Amino acid sequence: MLFWPARVAMLSVLSTPLLACWIAFFSGAPLRVIKFRLLVSLLAIFVLAALVFLKQSLLDRQLVGLLARAQASVENLQRVQGQLVQTEKMAALGQLVAGAAHEINNPLTAILGYAELLKSGDLPEAPRSLASKIIDQARRTKSLVNDLLTFAQEHPTQREMIRIDSILSSAVKLREPDAVAKNASIDLRHKAELPLVAGDGNQMLQVFLHLIGNGLDALQEAGGGILNVTTQLDNGNIVIEFRDNGTGIKQPERIFDPFFTTKPVGKGAGLGLSVCYGIIQAHKGQIVCMNNPDAGATFRVSLPVA
Repeated sequence: MLFWPARVAMLSVLSTPLLACWIAFFSGAPLRVIKFRLLVSLLAIFVLAALVFLKQSLLDRQLVGLLARAQASVENLQRVQGQLVQTEKMAALGQLVAGAAHEINNPLTAILGYAELLKSGDLPEAPRSLASKIIDQARRTKSLVNDLLTFAQEHPTQREMIRIDSILSSAVKLREPDAVAKNASIDLRHKAELPLVAGDGNQMLQVFLHLIGNGLDALQEAGGGILNVTTQLDNGNIVIEFRDNGTGIKQPERIFDPFFTTKPVGKGAGLGLSVCYGIIQAHKGQIVCMNNPDAGATFRVSLPVA
């Protein structure tokens, strides 16, 4: 039934010239009547042609809109597939890391306890110094194990109403001495009053500290600069951007992969950004990384408003 209007319109357009030919050669009417009928037929042809042209223009516009929406749908599907692959990869690796972290944590706790007993005992200065070094290295390893457990999401997120702007300001203040040491500065700007977010304040502070630290490291490699930190509201989400003018990232699509790092050997294990990715995902948010058109890179964190 949907094809009948188009077929009737096509029949009308094609039959009008035939009707004009019949009027001109076979009707047998007076000349004035023939001229009048031909004029009416020409007007009808003009109107029908204009309607066909208008319909075709509207159809072309509709097809262009459908093509644009189809392209956007394909891009959204590819992005969702990429996020799904990343999530599945993180989940599988998280299960492996959780078991290994527990196996490491048990003997590490014993080593730390025995070393503290040795340090507190009545020993000469040299053995006490060695015990202190053992304690420092054990605590450092224990901190790495805690990062592994956080990456594996063994510690549940403590949900409460938190203020992102105050947590971000605290992270900037804590990183200011590090910025001065690396010949850099941090410029924090709030573009709007931010509402509350349901989440874990300690974990968000960990994310912000790590992202600011990464930006300062990039600025140090470039000889210094400014790390711009901005916040804004976008469609019910709080968006925090960390933008530096450093050297950029060679493979931004792999930056959140576990054990992938762009830092020199011994300066990073490649777990920090993976932990940040897991924390943001646990908060129902998103974190992406992109290189700037001019120089440097930008980390963009998006968190849903409570």
